[in-house]
Amino acid sequence: MTAVLWISSCQDPLQSVDTEDIDIDLHPYRLDQAVAHMDFDHAAGVQEGIYRACGDFWCEYVEGILGAGPCMDDSTLAVLRYFAEDRYMGQVFTAIEESFDSATATATDAALLDAFRHYAFYYPDSLIPQVVYFHSGLNFGIYPTDSVLAIGLDFYLGPQSEVVRSLPPDVFPEYAKNNMDPAFIPSDAMKGWLLVDNEATFSMKNLQQTLLSYGRCMYLLDAMMPRVPDERKMNWSEEQLVWAQTQEKNIWKELATEEVLFETKMFEIKKWIDDGPFTNAGAIPQDSPPQLGIWIGWQVIRSYMKAHPEITIHQLMQTDDFTMLMRDYNP
Repeated sequence: MTAVLWISSCQDPLQSVDTEDIDIDLHPYRLDQAVAHMDFDHAAGVQEGIYRACGDFWCEYVEGILGAGPCMDDSTLAVLRYFAEDRYMGQVFTAIEESFDSATATATDAALLDAFRHYAFYYPDSLIPQVVYFHSGLNFGIYPTDSVLAIGLDFYLGPQSEVVRSLPPDVFPEYAKNNMDPAFIPSDAMKGWLLVDNEATFSMKNLQQTLLSYGRCMYLLDAMMPRVPDERKMNWSEEQLVWAQTQEKNIWKELATEEVLFETKMFEIKKWIDDGPFTNAGAIPQDSPPQLGIWIGWQVIRSYMKAHPEITIHQLMQTDDFTMLMRDYNP
């Protein structure tokens, strides 16, 4: 039976959910360690063991992420060995071990477990994905499939890591390096999973629908991680969050015209949602945080849900009346 949560006027309903008795089996798999310590003299047998541990994701990893070749082909093992024993990639493997130490791993696993307990509360009949930690070859941070939530630990070495500081700025600009903080792993991972899991509810026909589609997923993130601060969910600093909060009315003024809110050109839409050093849209100043469109969409959905305690999360995600979702927003 689908869980229904009613919004109370005196208590945040997302904070009051009791997940203590929800039992799920997470057990994250350390694919990064399996590859780093792979016995390539007996690689075929080891590869079969890895395949048993993480299923078809092994092929997705070898073929799609690393581009090493057919996953169960013996010739691919030579490419995989080169990756595992490459001097630079070896430095990355070492940096992963340093940044994702036992304390960080334990805290991350606990945060993900708590988030998926909340997920199981709202979606009791849905699949809980297998969590896989991996070394992506600096290709992907979060890689969700229909059954696996894979986390590229090489994207979370810490902004001050020697490996991160040495990354070329034309490929990894400063704002991207700042996002490579292990503290962002749980919220980034859940955002990635929720965006893929709710792909069918997304509409990007215009800016309004795009912002509210993202806003709904951010509200789901609130439901899954109700005690995580807003700035972490946005990959912002506390100062950036304060900036957005104090400037919310001015941001809305930039958006709330027909020619902006109903813009259909993807180039213009992306200015409001893409990551970057700031939000490069309209008259938004350069001291702004990035992705202000997503943040505004989130605040719109929060306002709507606060004003309509009779609406469940499932009803929120299923509606296609985006104009109705905006009726209670008044920054």
